[in-house]
Amino acid sequence: MKRLVLIGPGNIAKYHIEAMMHFNFELVGCISREGSNASVNFMNDMGKASSEYFNEIDFMLKNKDSWDAVLICCPSKNQLEYIDLLASYEKPILVEKPVSFSPNNLNRYKHNNKIMVSFNRRYYESINKLKSFISKNKEFFVSINIPESSKSINVSSPSKFLPISIYENSIHIFDLINYLFGDVKWLNAISSSENKLEFMSVHGRSSLNIPISLNLMLDSPENFSISINETNKKIQLKPIEVFKKYQGFEVYEPSIETPIRRYEPKLIEEVYSEPIKNCKPGFYKQAKVFSELCDDKKNHSFPNINDAINAINSIQSISKLIEEN
Repeated sequence: MKRLVLIGPGNIAKYHIEAMMHFNFELVGCISREGSNASVNFMNDMGKASSEYFNEIDFMLKNKDSWDAVLICCPSKNQLEYIDLLASYEKPILVEKPVSFSPNNLNRYKHNNKIMVSFNRRYYESINKLKSFISKNKEFFVSINIPESSKSINVSSPSKFLPISIYENSIHIFDLINYLFGDVKWLNAISSSENKLEFMSVHGRSSLNIPISLNLMLDSPENFSISINETNKKIQLKPIEVFKKYQGFEVYEPSIETPIRRYEPKLIEEVYSEPIKNCKPGFYKQAKVFSELCDDKKNHSFPNINDAINAINSIQSISKLIEEN
């Protein structure tokens, strides 16, 4: 049994816990901010009486032998604070992204092999299929769409141009870019306006020499997507959970109902990122990897602090390009 402490019992926490229950984790602690009833409500929903867990960080720090691992799901601004308190115990930590908005604040943990970052989309079946395709094909062009809401722009964001949701939500996409194609050097950017950013298009090349175009469209009725064009083939993840492979076209001649000639890509393969054991896509496999980390298995590979640093640096470099324009 692996004794787990949850810090930050918010909405995302329940998906983590549901997955972890399949890997012999027991929730022995649940900590929320001072004055909040969130921990009590969360544990009540888990069927836990108050005598079955602790809910104070001071107790946790003074009783290190009462727990084995930590799940940090608190707001972004507090995540690093808890890592600073707990890292010295050298126990496994799974922390929600982004961990911090500043890469410099994370540098002291970049070689820590006990901290796993929750980039759970890496564990989608669609991403596994795409990574397999990339390993067998080297000449292709990548196009990525990121639609985000403009509501949070300039509100507590590290960038005066980009909304904080890019750091807290779309950072998943930037991690996938690095994971799939290698670290990217962003070369140029075109944006709508320096005063009010509504859209931007950024171009770069990855360390694997892959050309990448990224489009950010605030408030656009779009979906997150990754597309790859390779000669007569096209791979599209739209949404990210669905892998579609096209090759060639179907040609439909004009008809009475549709008086124009149509060229539609021919779908030859489709793969969905299905839930595993009723867990949210990506979370079951992520929990399995974290369980292996807790069991001190030597062959595990997982997204770490260095990956968070690289994703944040990528976002910051785009923000800088916009500013320079």
